[in-house]
Amino acid sequence: DSLEVDRISDAVSNDDGIIRKQRVISPFCTVKNILNISISLTSIIQVICLLKGTLITFNLTGRMWPATVFTIHLALISWATLRFVSPKYQQHPSMSLLLSAPFLFFDIVLLASIYPAVCTILKQFFFTEPDGTTVIEYKTVAWELEKVRFGCLAVALIRFGTILSSCQAKCYRRFYASRLENTQLSQTCATFFSWMEDSLGSCSHPTREQIQKIVVFIFTASILVSIFLLFWCFSSALVHLGSWSPPTQEGTHCDPLDRTECCFPFPSFHHMAPDTTTETGWRVNIRGDALPPLKGNIQIDTTFLNKLDGFSTMAPLLFYIEGLKESHEGHIDENAQTLQGTSSIALSVTNLSITLLLDVEHEKLVPHTAEIDYLDPNRPVVM
Repeated sequence: DSLEVDRISDAVSNDDGIIRKQRVISPFCTVKNILNISISLTSIIQVICLLKGTLITFNLTGRMWPATVFTIHLALISWATLRFVSPKYQQHPSMSLLLSAPFLFFDIVLLASIYPAVCTILKQFFFTEPDGTTVIEYKTVAWELEKVRFGCLAVALIRFGTILSSCQAKCYRRFYASRLENTQLSQTCATFFSWMEDSLGSCSHPTREQIQKIVVFIFTASILVSIFLLFWCFSSALVHLGSWSPPTQEGTHCDPLDRTECCFPFPSFHHMAPDTTTETGWRVNIRGDALPPLKGNIQIDTTFLNKLDGFSTMAPLLFYIEGLKESHEGHIDENAQTLQGTSSIALSVTNLSITLLLDVEHEKLVPHTAEIDYLDPNRPVVM
């Protein structure tokens, strides 16, 4: 079972003394070896796709736990491939094949349908404009998703074709031929490696043991990386999915009009700075940790916001005053003051509304809606 390439050798016939050219089929051209090489190469491509998918997920969400599926898949396929191609497989091939086959079959299903479908849905619904073009800010992400989708489909197609061809060759050997070298698959393989030998000349070829060591090293490293990523996903889930109370924010950069949150009321000219280089003459200037941190005490980077020349006129006004939630929930009759929602906009300019929105330039009250945001019951917000 050496990995020497196939060669053409002279064979002398004992019957008539005629020298004939006979192709010597290397043990390399066996179903088992071809299957091992195919699975090893496709698994390496698959590991790259899974790592890229993990990186894309982390970049899009800022969290590691959504990539848990990729990391579990990475660990399982690395273990299954390592089991399948390792030297120990030669000692117990039936058991190793039995343990690895379900993962390899499950791989084909994931790579051929589920992963490409997810990539397509993400690109179509999140990174594509109504006119069909890709959102400029996410062109790189969309391209990376396309590469992952193509890689998954290629691995599934190659793996399925290899398994199908191997089964066909095994059936042929079992029912029609006594030796595999008589099959077209082996003759093609032998021709290819004979051509390689002629092309490479005197170059030394790696032995089976060297190839196996490289493959074992790659997938052992992949297992270690997947274990590290799984611990990262687990800690990320504990931080982001568990209960968490954000710290109280204080500082001179906080707006004194609303002490419930540092950035309230939002938007506000407190978070603006004069800038003669912009069209409006102003520039957003959210300083320090004015915005509340994300779970895990991850601070939001305000650099991209501070490049704007103002706040959007379509954004809601956010603020809170102690007791507003209790006052809104405690009204007992229709004549009590309350927050006027979407069903009672007309009442928002009357004395039945707790909130009043004033157009200072025209000295007029503006009809509006106001409601309590209960996303965090302990830190209510008026929108």
